Amino acid sequence: MHLALCYSVRQKDFARALAARLRRNLDIICLDIEADSAPISEVWEQGSASDALLLMLDAVSAPGPVKRTEWAGLLEHGAGLPIALLELE
Repeated sequence: MHLALCYSVRQKDFARALAARLRRNLDIICLDIEADSAPISEVWEQGSASDALLLMLDAVSAPGPVKRTEWAGLLEHGAGLPIALLELE
């Protein structure tokens, strides 16, 4: 299984540790999508070829206020790609 991890630079250590644990314990290969200066709503599609997508949201990756139009692509993506949200901070 391939899992795309989308996260901000602030969550880099956590994401790398999670990826290592998933690989070691469950043989899940993680694709890192680090949102350096852009919110996750602008970069999540880079992981859409994976089997699943985990969006790790914090104040940097999903700055408020959240606007529905910014997430329209994700909301309209439809079935086929399991997507989970992890709220951090």
